[in-house]
Amino acid sequence: MAWGIRLKTAEPVPDDVAYLAVRASFIAAPEGSVENCFDCSIVRVVDSRFERNVILKPSADAGATIQWRFNMVDH
Repeated sequence: MAWGIRLKTAEPVPDDVAYLAVRASFIAAPEGSVENCFDCSIVRVVDSRFERNVILKPSADAGATIQWRFNMVDH
C-alpha cells in the first residue's frame, strides 16, 4: 500500500494487480461521509496548453504520489 490508504472495490482485487486507475472525472471534493474519500496534499501543479497535471500525496507517510491529469479545455 504505497499510498497508505485502503479503497473499497465492488469485486475482490487479485493479488497480481499492481496498478490502479481512477478516471479524473471521479475525483472530487467529498460531500459528507463518502466511501473511498481521503485527505491529501497538493505536491505540485503542472499546466500545459491543454492539460493540467496535479500531483497529490495522500498522507505524510505515503511512499507514492497520485497523478490527477485532466483536460483543461473541458474545465
